[in-house]
Amino acid sequence: MKRSSYPRIEPEQWWVFQLRVKETTCLVRINGDTVLEHDGLEANRPPGPIALQAHDVGRWTEYKHILVRKI
Repeated sequence: MKRSSYPRIEPEQWWVFQLRVKETTCLVRINGDTVLEHDGLEANRPPGPIALQAHDVGRWTEYKHILVRKI
């Protein structure tokens, strides 16, 4: 696990969230800005569920138009 920087997100606004995992590297972008880059994932992880979450007291996060593809 690694903490990301938290971008300025305005209430009631939709934004583009991109997650790319390749081998042991994870890259997360929000509205084109990189908020997390981590190279240290376990190699050869088996396929499984993906959990999308954000933590901010008193707020919630909604997701729409989720596309998952193998690259």
